[in-house]
Amino acid sequence: MKDYREILAKQLEEILKKQEEITINDNLANICRELDSFTVKIKDCLENNQDLPEFDKKRIQELNDEYNINIDRYKKLKFIN
Repeated sequence: MKDYREILAKQLEEILKKQEEITINDNLANICRELDSFTVKIKDCLENNQDLPEFDKKRIQELNDEYNINIDRYKKLKFIN
């Protein structure tokens, strides 16, 4: 029979992984919401044959980079290649 300390340590490890997963999911949700906020602006630019302002393009790139970082964190957490 396993020692209660081993069982508690395993449960703590599982809880900490779940907390990390929650943090990653929250980050991804926030990133996606902010990216979604650019949809109308991008559609307007396309309809008016205009380029998106540089600061918007930069922010979209930053968000995409953050998204990819969080996806990588999730894969490492779940041991996915």
